[in-house]
Parts: sequence; structure tokens; C-alpha cells
Amino acid sequence: MTLFTVTVIPSAFTKLEARENARVVAMRGWKNFLFLKEELFSFLFKKFFS
Repeated sequence: MTLFTVTVIPSAFTKLEARENARVVAMRGWKNFLFLKEELFSFLFKKFFS
């Protein structure tokens, strides 16, 4: 019984943690993507309209 509890709880916890980490990474990636898009757009704008 104790071994079962010890194995099940950490796995459930790590699954939850992994999901949270994935969400954080996705948000960070999205912010980086938007930032890069802005940078690229301003670069192209300057290149063509200066």
C-alpha cells in the first residue's frame, strides 16, 4: 500500500508540473514570436520606406 502511494502521487504531481511547464514555455514562446514579428516588421518597414 505504501509503495503504491509513493509511486502514484509523484507521477501525478510530475504530470501536473509538466503540464504547467509546457504552458509557461508556450507562453514564453508566443511572446518571443510576437516580439520577433514586431522586430521583423519594423526592419522591413525601415528597409523599404527609408
